[in-house]
Order: sequence, then structure tokens, then C-alpha cells
Amino acid sequence: MQSNLLELNHVTITYQNAETPAVKDISFRIPEESIVCIVGESGSGKSTLIRSLPGLLTEQNAVIDGEALFKGQNLYLLKEKQLQDIRGNSISMIFQDAGQYMDGKRKIGYQFVESIRSHRKIGKKQACEMAKKMLASLSMKDPERIMNAYPFELSGGMRQRIAIAMAMILAPDLLLADEPTSALDVSIQAQVVQLMMEMREQFHTSILMVTHNIGVAAHMADYIAVMKQGILQEFGTRDEVILHPKSEYTRQILAAVPTLRAIETKQDISKTSVLAVRDVSKRFRLGRNIRCRSADNYQLIAVKQVSFEIAKGKCLALVGESGSGKSTIARMITGIVPVSEGNIFFMGQDVTHLGYEPWRQLRRSIQLVFQDPMDAFSPRMKIGTFLCEPYVNYKICSKKEAKLHAVKLLEKVELKASYMEKYPHELSGGELQRVVIARALAVHPKLLICDEITSALDATTQKEIIDLLLQLRKDEQLALLFISHDLALVQRIADHILVMKDGTVVEELESGELLQAKHEYSQKLLQAVYNI
Repeated sequence: MQSNLLELNHVTITYQNAETPAVKDISFRIPEESIVCIVGESGSGKSTLIRSLPGLLTEQNAVIDGEALFKGQNLYLLKEKQLQDIRGNSISMIFQDAGQYMDGKRKIGYQFVESIRSHRKIGKKQACEMAKKMLASLSMKDPERIMNAYPFELSGGMRQRIAIAMAMILAPDLLLADEPTSALDVSIQAQVVQLMMEMREQFHTSILMVTHNIGVAAHMADYIAVMKQGILQEFGTRDEVILHPKSEYTRQILAAVPTLRAIETKQDISKTSVLAVRDVSKRFRLGRNIRCRSADNYQLIAVKQVSFEIAKGKCLALVGESGSGKSTIARMITGIVPVSEGNIFFMGQDVTHLGYEPWRQLRRSIQLVFQDPMDAFSPRMKIGTFLCEPYVNYKICSKKEAKLHAVKLLEKVELKASYMEKYPHELSGGELQRVVIARALAVHPKLLICDEITSALDATTQKEIIDLLLQLRKDEQLALLFISHDLALVQRIADHILVMKDGTVVEELESGELLQAKHEYSQKLLQAVYNI
């Protein structure tokens, strides 16, 4: 009979000053060498539960009742020194947002080697070689360049894969994974999922994984736990939950998952161009001692001669693996990153080389929603202040009126007015992303750039956000640039799709033509969807 590595018995977790527990009377088992996935909507308590196990809720003054028996030891009764011995060795954790847990002032190689040597008595050279080998196993090109890079020089997907490599390298008994694939494109996501499954087989590691992607859970899990509002809706084997769900909520999640399908090609009705990108390229200067495959004279070619247009009320999607140049294009359009070559036109005006003040005014019409919502917040600023800021900054209305508008924005993204008084750390990842989208809509932009905005959302919340964007396109004739690795989602929202690889566009498709993609790389991305 298979024994249990971890047993959760009647776990209840309540944050200080909270009206109700974040986790309520949760009990289930994780057998040895098994994979258990926890799914559910944002704010359901998934992350709270998984972060409680290695003792990461201490600073949040959470009160924990019940027990978490790991190899017979109750993790909730261990002292900090005992937990430090367990973390990294017996239990490792992969976080949803790797960028927050990396030191922006230190190179990746330094942080990777430091992480290994904090748990193993080996030399720097040996630790460095271990790190490079692990990066290579995750299909990351030029490990040498990555080791010499700072976190801010890498895409969100690349930072996430590095964090996964750090957690996996010591082969823990239990791997805790909090949305580890949410920032990754489908092909890399498939590779990471496969690697985690191989790790289970090779090192006999059990995995407890939080994910909003029911497809990932259906592919890799032995058991699935479904949570809503802190309560366990059901727990069972993969087939029991996916094929024969007992709770109505589980059935709702399964129904909300987007799927690739054959559809009719959409006809372009509006010919009004909001954005025109013409032969745009971007080169980043590298250190003198750094070379990489996509470099020329110590310059990294992030984007090479990309052109496209977006008409009023239309949506163009950029898809491709992490590091393909998608986010760099978004940053060039908004003036965050200067253009190396080519031109960008907005509403017929060449905005390629605008000065500071013209760009400040223009950003009212061009809004960018980032992949990581925490990047947009000051931890000391309440949500209400955050939402009121655009109205005050652009002198749209008085502070009193701004508060009324902010409440309406929250209602628009299905959040209560009480969120005005909350701080960012009190919200889940999905709730934070909805607040960021609400703020972007505050100034009624003509172009909204969405950079992986649904990657941290569960299927039901994701559907609500996409429905909202579709309605905005219809009501306000809003132009959308949608960056995503989710091909099924892209097909649902986009009129036109550009497939990118290594900074170049390899194929252009109408949304209805996606399943008939001809380029080898496009077919590879589609195949990755079916492999998850």
C-alpha cells in the first residue's frame, strides 16, 4: 500500500483582522511519488494553503489550526531553524512570480550558485556547472549569457524557468509549485510539465502544485483538489474529477476552459488604422565579454524588422516562446524602450522619437497592462488611491469624483467597493490583475496593450476578463494588442495573429486559419497545446 508523504488534517488559516478564514477545514493526502494539483478561482485559498507548509505566512500574522504531517512531523509546530533545514533540501518551492524573489542587483549566476551552495558543500565552479546544465535541460539558449545577465534583462518567462531550475536542482522529496507555468508559453510550459513529471520518476519526488490551468492538471496530476472560497469542493483521482465531477463548481471550471477549434475567418470591416508598426528592430548592447547566438558585435537582436497594423475596434495577437521579442515590441510602442530602427505610427502620427512630455500625454491614449500585476503597485498605496491616480494625474476630475469613478471601475471588473481600502498584498494574483486592467480603462484609451494579462488567472476569471475586453472592443471600438502564449485564448479574442520566433515574424494568420498554420514553428506551438 502506498504511504503518504504529506497529510493535511483539518487545516484552517485565518489572516489577522480578516472576517472569514482564507482556508477552511481542508483535509487531503499526498501519497509518495504522486502529483497533486490544486485548482480553483483566484482568492480561493490555494496559494495560502501551499505557502503555509514551508512556514511562509509568518510575516502576515496568519493563525493556523490543524496539522500538516510531513514524514510524520507537523510542519506547523516546527521552529524557524527546523524549517530552514527542511526548505530547499526536503521541500522546495516554485513561486508564481519569480521576478519578485530575485535580487535585481545581482546576476543570475551569482544567485543560482549561492542557492546551491547554501544547501550543498561544494565549490563555486562545480555549482556553476550544475546550474548551466540545469538551464540547458530547460531548453534555455546560451546558459553562459543567462548566468551573466541581471533579472531585469530577461523576459518574465525566462525568469520563471530559472526559478524552476533553482527549485528542482536539489531533487527535493516534496516540490511545492505555486502557478509555476502561468508565465510560460505553451511549448515551454509543455517542456516544464514534462520535466516535472520526469523528476518525479527519476528522484521519486512528490509534487503539490497550484494551477489555474485545468488542462495542465488533467495532463500531469494523479489527484486533483478543487477549492472555492477557502473550502475544498472535491478531491479525487484525475479521472474522477475531470470525467465525473461531483460539484457544480468543478463543472463550471471545466466549461470555462477555452479550446482550439475551426472557425470562419473574420472579415475586416474597419479600415481606420490606430497603430502602424513599420520595419521595427531593437538591439540591446551586451557586455564586451558576452556572446550569444542571436548577437552581432556584442549586440542582442531582440526584434528584427517587424511590421503590422491594428485597426479601430480590432485585435492583433502576438504569440511565440518566451524571449521571442513580444514584450519588447509592446515596450517600444509605449516608448518605454527606444526603437533602434523603423517607425511607429499612432493615429497617423509618427511617435518613434517623441520627447518626454509628448509621450506623457500620449500614454493616456495608449495603455499597457503588464504580465506581472505587482509591478504596477506601490505596496504602501491603497487600491482606491491607485485607481484614482489617473484621474488626478491628467486632471480629468476632482478627487471626490475620482473615487466615484474608481468604484464603478471595480464593479466593471467584478470587484466590490470595499477593495478601495485594501492594500495590494491583501489581494490574490487574479484580483490584482483585474485592478490593473480597471486602471488602464480609467482614461478611455484608444489602444490597449495586454502583455500576458491572463497568465495568472484561473479559467473562470480568465473568461470574465476576455468577455470584458470583447465587450470593450464592441462598445468603445478599442484597438487591442494581445500578447499571450495561450493559443486557444488568442483564437477567441484576436482577428489577426502574428507568430514570432527569435525576434522575427515567421507567420501571419487570420484567427480562423490558426489550425491550418503552415510554418513548422507554428505547428510546433499547436502540437504543444495538445501535449499538455
